[in-house]
Amino acid sequence: MQGRVFYSSLPPISKTYGTLCLFFTTAYQFGLYHPKYIALIYERVFLHFEVWRLITNFFFLGQFSINFGIRLLMIARYGVQLENGPFQRRTADFLWMMIFGAFTLLALSVIPWFWSPFLGVSLVFMLLYVWSREFPNANINIYGLVSLKAFYLPWAMLALDVIFGSELQPDLLGILAGHLYYFLTVLHPLAGGKNILKTPMWVHKLVARWGIGAPTYSHAQPDRTQGICISQIDPLKNDLDLWCGLVAPAMLAELQKQLKPQEITGIMNDFAEPGHLAPTGLHLAGTKYMVIQGEPGAVIRGKKGSGGVTIKKTGQALVFGIYEEPVTPGQCNMVVERLGDYLTDQGL
Repeated sequence: MQGRVFYSSLPPISKTYGTLCLFFTTAYQFGLYHPKYIALIYERVFLHFEVWRLITNFFFLGQFSINFGIRLLMIARYGVQLENGPFQRRTADFLWMMIFGAFTLLALSVIPWFWSPFLGVSLVFMLLYVWSREFPNANINIYGLVSLKAFYLPWAMLALDVIFGSELQPDLLGILAGHLYYFLTVLHPLAGGKNILKTPMWVHKLVARWGIGAPTYSHAQPDRTQGICISQIDPLKNDLDLWCGLVAPAMLAELQKQLKPQEITGIMNDFAEPGHLAPTGLHLAGTKYMVIQGEPGAVIRGKKGSGGVTIKKTGQALVFGIYEEPVTPGQCNMVVERLGDYLTDQGL
């Protein structure tokens, strides 16, 4: 019963991918098929039109073994934490990350040294790498022997795989694909570049058609200890008179005093016309933030050094989350967006 509840609570994309990996390995163990029929063999793909190999090779993580169990646990932990954290209520974005990672791995595997008949391990390692960048300061303990920051976990796992005799290429491929995704969606926009990897509309439509990742609202009161302030405004008049705060009154008063009407105008213009703030940056209380990937018309995200800001628009309010280390961007995004969804559910 508890297992069923746990399985039902898993987010849709990680749950589906993990289930397919388990299904393919179980079917192989029972002798229902031979892996050669689902392996990535480009000659069979292009000369015999066996195009299913471009997809099925991602679902085989090897036969039942300790390594298989570790890879499956990586999906259950790191994939789920990503989907429930930085990608909370962004199912289409998470699916697009997986699709982009798969295409990247397929392209890299054309290079003979990188080729592998099965790219599932590489895709799992990509999830691990992206997780390590989203939660860089998390403390990780490896087999009870070594403690380190999550930022170094992919390299530690790669080193362990090499020590225990596993191939280097699958892990390295996953790191390369994960870094390319993180560079294009976070690092490049932070440096002033344009985000060229926005989630296509067809992915959003696909998620909507499947009915996955639908919002789950809770009528519980939002957590009042997270350091978030809400500015309730009239989008047409930029009225800053009505405030309610989830921070100390003195801090709220200081924020209200420092915010300028033109800053709110710029924010509202970016919600109306996504990309409006990209050339000039996001200014908030006199601080300039570099605009990074958000959700057009719904969420604006900014970065400055080790800190940043997340702004969620509801029907009648803006929810601001300003953070510094040790708080991570993913943690801030999760709190702000969940609170914004709660307000939206209340008609605010």
